[in-house]
Amino acid sequence: MFIITHALIGALIGIKLQGHIFLAFIFAFLSHFILDTIPHGDEILFNLNQGNKKDKQKLFSIIVTDCFLTLLFLIFMTYYKHPEIPISIVFGIMGSVLPDALWGMHEHWGFKVLSKYHDFHLFFHRIIKKDISFKKGLAVQILFLVIFLKWIL
Repeated sequence: MFIITHALIGALIGIKLQGHIFLAFIFAFLSHFILDTIPHGDEILFNLNQGNKKDKQKLFSIIVTDCFLTLLFLIFMTYYKHPEIPISIVFGIMGSVLPDALWGMHEHWGFKVLSKYHDFHLFFHRIIKKDISFKKGLAVQILFLVIFLKWIL
């Protein structure tokens, strides 16, 4: 799933567990794997990472856009919407995106220390063996975003 989708769930967990930043981080971290069991059409991103220079540039553009939107979301949530509990939201978002950051470190730089973690993470992506297109996956994620944004806002 896109980082912004995980971050939204992490923010919601941070809001619900305000004052319990460690729990917000842990539950958000675990939520990442639960969400990754839902088919979300991101297999194309794996393929881009294995492709040529142009494919990797496209992947980089997708990642930068996703991270930028996540940063805007974080600023909005902590500054405008919930300024009274920014630390809980930040820890929820950090916990929810850390699994993909670790996965990316292994995928991009080949950190061998993360090999078992990488396989563990991919296990969740493969629990439901149903491939869907990128467009359908994007629709699923937009649906998640709309539902959970309504819950937060």
